[in-house]
Amino acid sequence: MTAEPAVLASQSQEILNYFGRCPRCHYPARVYLVTTVFADGEHAVATLATCDLTCGWSGPAPLTTMTPVPRPKLPAPQRESIITARRVPLRPRR
Repeated sequence: MTAEPAVLASQSQEILNYFGRCPRCHYPARVYLVTTVFADGEHAVATLATCDLTCGWSGPAPLTTMTPVPRPKLPAPQRESIITARRVPLRPRR
């Protein structure tokens, strides 16, 4: 029997453009993107939905959105700062 790796961090973020429904009462549900980082360097990402009513349902859910999910932006390439690129000499003090 192997032990599960320890959880270092866990973060949840509500997906605001989710339009799924509870499978029990068919009332609109909320969904959260849950990211978990483990001690061995692995990470897991899951979507967890909960009912907005008090029926108590929660569980994994497919991502159902009305608007397209944007692609993650790539970081901008690093540029030289304006000061180092121009190499402007300092003015002499008066």
